[in-house]
Amino acid sequence: MASTIRELPEYVSLVIGWALIVAAVSAPPWGFNLHRITAISLGFMLHELMHRAVARKYGCFARYYLDPFGVLITVISLLLPIRFLAPGYVGIAMPPFLTPYEYKELSGKIAVSGPLMNIALSLIGLIIVELFKYRVILVPTIVLFFSVELFIVNAWLALFNLIPLGPLDGAKVFKWSIVKWLIAFGMAVALFMYSYRLLM
Repeated sequence: MASTIRELPEYVSLVIGWALIVAAVSAPPWGFNLHRITAISLGFMLHELMHRAVARKYGCFARYYLDPFGVLITVISLLLPIRFLAPGYVGIAMPPFLTPYEYKELSGKIAVSGPLMNIALSLIGLIIVELFKYRVILVPTIVLFFSVELFIVNAWLALFNLIPLGPLDGAKVFKWSIVKWLIAFGMAVALFMYSYRLLM
């Protein structure tokens, strides 16, 4: 009970972050699209929660925070044709007494977990779409449309977050292991290219 009360502010932050994302992807000119809203919400929230889960697994303090600047930019982007969706982030405090290599390795493992979640979600969407296309399974139209959005949205999120620049996850993964970054980035590129072909 005490633990739940302590984590209440984090749950509130997650709900507010989710609400801002829903508002951003529902505003004109995008319009309300339940499949897209659900896919984007899952992609963003599970990405952040995966960072949190992996960090806690390795003994780090990890918590989701709203970022005032990110909230402001997200709200401002409601007026623009391109959305900036970054209302919050997972703040992580590493365990003490790590060597430089251990710090880099742990940072890389935590960083890659978010994009890997997006890759997994994208693959789930792709598998459902492909099985339906070849009549292996039959699913309701709403499930098919959602699967298409899940595939496309998460392919894009994985690719973007794995760019090895600045504060993006890709920079931390690249510093930890170029080989592991290449594998993850290659998977994201392949999914993104296939999703582009699907759109065309």
